[in-house]
Amino acid sequence: MLEQNKNDFLKAGKITGIAREFAFKTIKENLNIYNYVKSIEEKIYSLGGKLAFPVNISINEFAAHDTPNFKGFEEFKQGQLVKVDLGAMFNGFLGDTAFTAEINSDKYSKLILASKEALENAIKIIKPGVKHCEVGKIVHKTIKEHGFNPIFNLGGHGLGRYNLHSDIFIPNYDNGNSSKFIKGQMIAIEPFATTGVGKIGETNISKIYCFVKKKPVRMESSKKILNYIEENFNYLPFANYHLMDKFSSLQVSIALKEFTKMGIVHAYPQLREISKGMVSQFEHTLFIDDETIVTTI
Repeated sequence: MLEQNKNDFLKAGKITGIAREFAFKTIKENLNIYNYVKSIEEKIYSLGGKLAFPVNISINEFAAHDTPNFKGFEEFKQGQLVKVDLGAMFNGFLGDTAFTAEINSDKYSKLILASKEALENAIKIIKPGVKHCEVGKIVHKTIKEHGFNPIFNLGGHGLGRYNLHSDIFIPNYDNGNSSKFIKGQMIAIEPFATTGVGKIGETNISKIYCFVKKKPVRMESSKKILNYIEENFNYLPFANYHLMDKFSSLQVSIALKEFTKMGIVHAYPQLREISKGMVSQFEHTLFIDDETIVTTI
């Protein structure tokens, strides 16, 4: 990797890490979730970054791909187990991080600790030459020692320029994958722990999308929305509320339905643990070097 690219990647991670600390310190009971998400986005912009993806707020048995409604009234409530997944982009390079917070309660403190320690233990062994399945093995072992299950069909991933999920997949269990980490790779490690059986399924609700390819559309409002998506998000994920800041909710709803059907955009369905087990998550971004660097701390 070119030195400038490495520096840009480290910068993206630094911005993400500062935004993560801001999000961790400001989450609280009775806080409007939409306003909370917008405050995190504004923090990223104030630090010179852009969004790598919409801030994900996934509560209780929901594991990923959830975010608030446009100017919604929902607030954090006591006892909720909240996963906050956020990321910044700098010159196309990305940071990706997550934490879990329990709102004004400690009922699930052991579950939170399980995913946090799994991440810490995984980071300790990652270096060039280590197999992906070895990371999965230690994640699984750590979470099981706390009495919970990992989510087997979620895992860490590679990062590329303007690419949030590259071809690298890092499992949360030993799946036998003998692929090895190599110097210069950019990756995100994200253990998920659950009180459930350890598998997520898709719901029929999507609020997050990404551009796939351009095709002709008929409606003038849809053309404007498509141009806006291309110009502002490249191939990175965006939320429907990002469009509703510029266009009417009806126009956005019609356009996204059309775009999804035509394959212009990909819709990310909310992911929920299939047995409705509670879910915790922690995540950091790493640069694989002679000494592996955690960029989002």
